[in-house]
Amino acid sequence: MNSRVVIWTLVVIFMLCVIVFNMRSQFKSAENLQKEQTIEDAFVKISSPALEKKTLNEKNLKDSLKDEAEKISVYGVFVKKTEYSVFYIKYKRDFDLDEAANTFISLFSSFDFKPEKTESENKITLVGKFTRENRTFAASAAFFKKGKNLWQAFTIFPYSKDNELAAQNFINSIEIDPLNKA
Repeated sequence: MNSRVVIWTLVVIFMLCVIVFNMRSQFKSAENLQKEQTIEDAFVKISSPALEKKTLNEKNLKDSLKDEAEKISVYGVFVKKTEYSVFYIKYKRDFDLDEAANTFISLFSSFDFKPEKTESENKITLVGKFTRENRTFAASAAFFKKGKNLWQAFTIFPYSKDNELAAQNFINSIEIDPLNKA
């Protein structure tokens, strides 16, 4: 056998190993999609896919709220066409929780998003569907207020009953201020 055949055979074997490893990793991550995690920087405990710090989104939010916010933390991940995000904002002054929820709703105004809204003293949840490019999507969000602190957690996903259940589990798992530091 000449050396070219040996080299190409090794390359093919290596590529097959990489493909099999990636498929196995994706399968394992699909089995264990939700995990409980504490994000100390955002003073929140949540069950979700592993959330990552979103520094670009955080920088943009800091720039837009530079006169209004003391601290901002943004985390998120995009898994299987589903977005999971958590925002923490410590405002310099008091803020209106309803206005925060309405700002989120306005992001979907061109998609005819009219969510069901549930309100309590310091919490608002939103659940609703919208259509984009002839596909049905849904969004679930929760907004929490404690003093000048705002927590916003949301998920946007292609609508299905399974995805809806995962979204509700994500929203229902939120425990704000788990370390009593906010």
